[in-house]
Amino acid sequence: MDTLKLLAMYWSIMLACYFIASRLRQRAESFGFLNRILTFFIILLVFIMGLQMGADEEVTSSLGTIGLQAVIMTALAVGGSMLFVFLGRKIFGLNRQGVPAADAESKVSAVPDVAAEQQSSNSDLIMTLLILAFVAIGMGCGYFAVPKLFAGNMDLFETICSKSLVIGLSTLLGIIGFNMGLSGDMEKHLRGVGLSVIVIPVLAVAGSLVGGAVYGLLSDLSVREGIAISARFGWYT
Repeated sequence: MDTLKLLAMYWSIMLACYFIASRLRQRAESFGFLNRILTFFIILLVFIMGLQMGADEEVTSSLGTIGLQAVIMTALAVGGSMLFVFLGRKIFGLNRQGVPAADAESKVSAVPDVAAEQQSSNSDLIMTLLILAFVAIGMGCGYFAVPKLFAGNMDLFETICSKSLVIGLSTLLGIIGFNMGLSGDMEKHLRGVGLSVIVIPVLAVAGSLVGGAVYGLLSDLSVREGIAISARFGWYT
């Protein structure tokens, strides 16, 4: 029940921020700083998760086994999503952007901005490396510093981390909703593409869950446990 309450709160925050921002689109240029804040909170969240993992003796003592399981699970979940999306695109006649191919071909295609695509790819790589680095830093701090700072009071540490994650995730989703509201892209996509816009996400989710089920069949975990782990879509793995 607590999880459902949190999900309801997260959705409410994101939708409320989207609605507020949709009324401020004429001033969108004034909110360019939000992307930097967004990056900060992403790094903060993964650092806190690293702290929790590093401070957990059960995790650190079996890190080799857990790490291998995480790699296999991630490969199966991502592979399942890619396979389902690929097959779904062929069945529903969608292009790589999830738009019906017939509609896309009927429009005049713009010349791709290679430089912009390369810059975006580089930014994604830098962000991925930052996330990995701060997870590692967090785990190091959690392993070496947290037991000393919270000796005999690890429950307080867990409480602080849990509340910080909720606050950070709420802020993160609020900023995402706000940015979506400023751009208005979601409304444009829904008007231009219709309900087919949900096909790709649904197939990606289904493929990930099937990948988790396959892992359950191949490992000591049950199928239910494999699906439950893959349902996090790599959030912890």
